Amino acid sequence: MRRFLVLCCPMLLVACGSDQSFDERYNEQAQSIDTTASNIQEELSRQMNASAQAGRLRTDPNAPDTMVNQAQP
Repeated sequence: MRRFLVLCCPMLLVACGSDQSFDERYNEQAQSIDTTASNIQEELSRQMNASAQAGRLRTDPNAPDTMVNQAQP
């Protein structure tokens, strides 16, 4: 029994030591979310600029719809 404990203790310490703390996991996820949000914002900006250049974007910021439907007369 003593041999079993002597052999198991180092394995348990190694297994427990490899887990990330809550703060490390939180920071990883926060960075991932920030990166995704930045990518979404960049894509939105590109699309809005392309729409403005094509003349499909209203310049009035208070307009209820920002996109003009080109199919309507």
